[in-house]
Amino acid sequence: MKMRLLAGIALLTLLAGCVVIYPARIVMPLNTRVVDAESDNPIEGAQVLRIVCDVHDTRCRNGRVDRGETDSTGNIKMSGDRKWGVWAAGPGGIPVPNHQIAIWKEGYYAFVFSQYGQIEHIKEFTERDDIIEAIDAIPADRKEHGALDDPDKMFSGGKIKLQKTGKW
Repeated sequence: MKMRLLAGIALLTLLAGCVVIYPARIVMPLNTRVVDAESDNPIEGAQVLRIVCDVHDTRCRNGRVDRGETDSTGNIKMSGDRKWGVWAAGPGGIPVPNHQIAIWKEGYYAFVFSQYGQIEHIKEFTERDDIIEAIDAIPADRKEHGALDDPDKMFSGGKIKLQKTGKW
């Protein structure tokens, strides 16, 4: 019994610097304004799709699908989410959300943002019909954007400029 107790204490001591308990961000809030690229006027009624999967969940089994539309001022506001847990430093030990965001309206190219990879890759690997159907709903006329295209536009109150079709 003493050996088990000592072994347990030794293990906890070794892990003390590697394990933390806190509410990890699993979904970033979406807070942006959608405008016409030429006139800078707000676009009301644009469709918004947000799919969030953890990068370690390659099949997006536990992913989240949110839908909405822009209001009369072109604004999108979708809440974020945190999850309490015991997290370990290192690969796979802490949630890393992978956001896929699509915004579209008839007459405009769809704005498609993929934080890591491309949105079509999620469709290839997932077994969830709701995610496949959501991605299939995005118009084929689109402009793809990645993590290097300033994700703060979406997450921190920036502007997304939709270009009219035929202008690209």
